[in-house]
Amino acid sequence: MSEWLLAKEQQSLRVRWAGQVQAVFHTVVAVVAMALVLAADLVLAATRHRWQS
Repeated sequence: MSEWLLAKEQQSLRVRWAGQVQAVFHTVVAVVAMALVLAADLVLAATRHRWQS
């Protein structure tokens, strides 16, 4: 019985850890995507400014 409980606890720990890793990964992907959009916007603004002058 205690072995089963220990295995269950380890499994829930593993699941929780995997969920945290996935959340961190999604956060990193979102930040990188926002940075790319911001960089593209800045490049477009710079080229647009250059064309007007």
